Amino acid sequence: MDIIIFAAIAGFILYKLYTVLGKDVGLKPGEISEPVNDTPVSRKTANKHVVSETLSSQLQDFKKIDPQFDQSEFIDGATNAFGMILEAFNKGDKKTLKSLLDSKLYAVFEKAITTREKNNEVWDNTLIRVQSTEITDLHVEKKTQLYATVKFISDQILVTTDKNGKIIEGDHDQIEVITDNWTFTRDANSGDPNWFLFKTAQVE
Repeated sequence: MDIIIFAAIAGFILYKLYTVLGKDVGLKPGEISEPVNDTPVSRKTANKHVVSETLSSQLQDFKKIDPQFDQSEFIDGATNAFGMILEAFNKGDKKTLKSLLDSKLYAVFEKAITTREKNNEVWDNTLIRVQSTEITDLHVEKKTQLYATVKFISDQILVTTDKNGKIIEGDHDQIEVITDNWTFTRDANSGDPNWFLFKTAQVE
């Protein structure tokens, strides 16, 4: 069974990982800004296109390295991870984030949390629903390092307030459609079945 470290924890979702994480964040930490709230929502998606039809050969190559890889189970875990990581990010829970993220990406998240705290800002963002999920890329590097990218399309309300609740940015009545690509990774030779978030990027 392909296990994802974050499996089955109530979810939330992304926004200002857009500015913080969304702008091609991962191996190139540095661009930072703002993120989301901890209002519980359903993780059900309207459309679950497990693997893009263009990835059939990549999927076969992937399974040669990791015969236990199950795309449906993976995408379920990735969707839970989407929420779990966002919740930890919103709460400033560095300990949880450190256990779920690639070390370089963790440095970006940590810097964003520190900046938020210094600015006395609150991310009061709400996920309405996840419209769809799809694995859009599968590849292997250095023979055993697995990478899987999932596209998430979600409806969100995005609001940033100051410590007194005054709105700095956004509108509680405005729903926005956000498309994000999250890349997860693990070493097939490590003996560790857990996947870690390696990179995020928002599709504009």
